[in-house]
Amino acid sequence: MTSPPNPRQAPGRPRRRWQRWAIDIAILVAVVLAIQAWQGRDHLPRGADSDAPAFQLATIAGGTLSLDDLRGDAVALHFWATWCAACRTELGALERLHNRTPDGRRLVTIAVNSGDAETLQAFADERGLSFPILIDDGTVAARYRVSAFPTTYYLSPGGSITSSDVGISTTTGMRFRLWRAARRG
Repeated sequence: MTSPPNPRQAPGRPRRRWQRWAIDIAILVAVVLAIQAWQGRDHLPRGADSDAPAFQLATIAGGTLSLDDLRGDAVALHFWATWCAACRTELGALERLHNRTPDGRRLVTIAVNSGDAETLQAFADERGLSFPILIDDGTVAARYRVSAFPTTYYLSPGGSITSSDVGISTTTGMRFRLWRAARRG
């Protein structure tokens, strides 16, 4: 006497499970992309005719840095704050990006409403950060229409905005967007 077939072992079952997982993953990716698009809806336009707004800010090292000083390099211009939990989570990725960025590409971070140079230097020393940190009272962030942290703008060597994103990113993701910015000359 034969037993009835086990429905868990039916030939079509594994495929259906993978199809459901693929659909679930696709929905998750779509939701994440939709949230990022919503958060970046007010960002500055991108393209050859979209020059990044000029700025000159103090560094935590005591000097100043302006957008003109960055011309000729592709730049990841990263806005963050010490009081932002997501920003603190991303610090390791930023440090790796800074340490592995080839010539002609740069990471420049702008700490918004996060204290004076001494406070930020202590924050950087405590966490072993070596990337450039500029100090902003919110003025430059407003010019770049930053409404959530972290926000990153990617600039071509000529100073035009090639892309932007909001939220935590990986070192690989930032490197790729910086590479694309470098190619746009």
